[in-house]
Amino acid sequence: MAVSPRGHRTHVTLSCSICFEEFPDAKLLPCCHSFCWRCLINHEAERADFPCPVCGRTVHVPPEGIRGLPEHIPAEDLLTRLEPGENKHPGIEPENGDQFCQRCRVPVTSERVRSRNHSGHKITPYQHPPPIPEEVRSQARPVVEKCLDGILGLHDRQKNIDASLRVLQKNKLKIADEIRGETQIWIAAILARQDQLLRVLEDRTEEQRSDVVDGRRKVQAKIAEMSTLWGQMDDNLSTGTFSAEHYDHSVNQICGLEDGTVIENTGTESQPNVVFIPKPLPNDVVIVGELASSIH
Repeated sequence: MAVSPRGHRTHVTLSCSICFEEFPDAKLLPCCHSFCWRCLINHEAERADFPCPVCGRTVHVPPEGIRGLPEHIPAEDLLTRLEPGENKHPGIEPENGDQFCQRCRVPVTSERVRSRNHSGHKITPYQHPPPIPEEVRSQARPVVEKCLDGILGLHDRQKNIDASLRVLQKNKLKIADEIRGETQIWIAAILARQDQLLRVLEDRTEEQRSDVVDGRRKVQAKIAEMSTLWGQMDDNLSTGTFSAEHYDHSVNQICGLEDGTVIENTGTESQPNVVFIPKPLPNDVVIVGELASSIH
């Protein structure tokens, strides 16, 4: 930061409110907020109009795009003009050919005209302003210096605020990663419990199913015996050798009628003996974690 002969700082580099980086070539919006042109290009994203990132005022993009917006002119340039012997815009060397950008409303050199900042702008010969009377210089200089001091103070505050914003953003990203990581741990634990319950369900169901299947095999064996007996009865009826007493005893024996068990001993129908009982979360249980204010 440069210092004037009177001890005042005469140069300050502002920082962009989007990327929080100091910019050497800011673009000025109609609402008087300044941003680096690269951030404005990303923010504008090829739109014809876009809102100011700070105040939301609609900005109409010129035909040349973001590069067609006027440049931000440092406030300290006015103080330089008030120095004794100064009467032209700082940075203009007569041997380079003085020119004036009508869009940005600033004097520019031939090199600046060819740069991206003034590409496509209307450029005209630069007319030096009339000399500033010494009486006006002496009256204006204290006010301008006071104004510049105020700007520098505000800039220092802005730098501190920008630093705080960077810290907030960094902390947000860090906490977000921690939340995602802890959530994945909970999800993994829940999935592991799910797999455990499904395995137990499979084992218990298979155990009950094996008993039912065994009973079914017994029933099928009895059916086969009854079919054989039925065939024998048909043959004996055809030959006239049918014995009712014999077949009555055989039916009772196959179906378990003689000992009173009927056919229950061959296997029974079965209802599932496993149920699922959800475990509701108590109201005071915090899932994953919670956010709390840090103490410094």
